[in-house]
Amino acid sequence: MLSRRDWLVTAGVGVSTTLWGARRTELKIGAMDTVFRMPGNPEAVAMAKKFGLAGVQVTIPKSQDGRTLPMEDVGLQRAWNEASKQYAVPLNSTCLEMLHQDCLKDNSRAPEWVHKGISITKNLNATVLMLVFFGQCQVLKRPELDY
Repeated sequence: MLSRRDWLVTAGVGVSTTLWGARRTELKIGAMDTVFRMPGNPEAVAMAKKFGLAGVQVTIPKSQDGRTLPMEDVGLQRAWNEASKQYAVPLNSTCLEMLHQDCLKDNSRAPEWVHKGISITKNLNATVLMLVFFGQCQVLKRPELDY
């Protein structure tokens, strides 16, 4: 069993090795599916592969009925995951387009869209859900931030 002192020395060596001795990773470049004019379309993965990109940000398109998001469709999620696997291009993140319309700063429906976006993002094995805070949805005043 290690003493506290031995443990601290060992941990310190590990941290310093990580900070000073680790090799930097290569820069990787990905793109949004909208770059290919294919928002919400799994065919964007093939385009990303064609251009040698390392990942794709998937657009979660706006609701057409005010209740559901097109990407809630399990078949569409499956198509994205299959394309990702087929072309060996990960789905790094998602972007929740509905927040361009229902702003987080002042719309009571926005949290519901975020909740749905989180589920979709997880189902796509992505690790980042991009939220909208620009244009009309830009947070400029303290009450908007508080909301």
